[in-house]
Amino acid sequence: GYFIAAFVNVLDKFLLSSRSSVSPLIYSFYTGLASIFVLVLVPFGLKWPGLNGLLLAFLTGGLSFLSLWSFYKALNKNEISRLVPFIGGLTPILILALSYLFLAERLGGLQVIAFCLLVAGGILISLKIKKNHHSFIGGFNFAFLCVLLGASAAVLGKYIYERQGFITGFIFISLGVFLSALFLLLRPQWRKLIFEAAQNTRKGLSVIFLANKILGASVSMFISLAVAHASVSLINAMAGSQYGFLFGLTLLFSKKFPQVLTEDTRGLVLGQKIVALLLITFGLALLF
Repeated sequence: GYFIAAFVNVLDKFLLSSRSSVSPLIYSFYTGLASIFVLVLVPFGLKWPGLNGLLLAFLTGGLSFLSLWSFYKALNKNEISRLVPFIGGLTPILILALSYLFLAERLGGLQVIAFCLLVAGGILISLKIKKNHHSFIGGFNFAFLCVLLGASAAVLGKYIYERQGFITGFIFISLGVFLSALFLLLRPQWRKLIFEAAQNTRKGLSVIFLANKILGASVSMFISLAVAHASVSLINAMAGSQYGFLFGLTLLFSKKFPQVLTEDTRGLVLGQKIVALLLITFGLALLF
């Protein structure tokens, strides 16, 4: 899931930077709309979760959609290889606290060390280090909102999978994302922008967008399946495995699309990212 996610992140940046992508609002809408394809899983074991279970799943889907929207808002203002690790580094910390309080999750000794290494690597790679000045990424408010909403949705998702099973929980959470996207159409100004963007999108970009959404759906499914069977804290901390792929892909594609993707490879910055990736690698090694 995290391997595919790195490629999806690169495509996200490309699509958001294209002339046909009007705003993160529009991109979030069509991303959320793609969640309807979860209905293909209905024959594999869908069950009625009860009214309370249904509402909780829809709430979780709504939080996921708002987290996604915040991510795309932040993505417009940041270097992708910094934004994703920043969010991925802080989210597990909040998830660990929430899962400790509400899910009674407990980590063993090596798991705690691995968790710390993974989170430390994610935070280190997100820092912008300049001479006599250290600063976090731009659009911090949207990035932090993404962390808060995403962590809450992840813990709620784990709670739902434990009680409803993976298939039922995943389907209704995804439908919650889909319904949240439809709510955007209730505001006339947003509805106009969304429909105009659909008419103005070039065919080539439409194909890329569709492929990206299919890949994105597989990421959500694989990671959600992992969460359903393991510690939600560690699964989210393992997002560090995505950063190495993302760093390599950004370096590769930045040469062909320098106006869209940029990657700072100066000595100090490159050294910082290498150290961060080593921390992440050691953390993953402890888990396996």
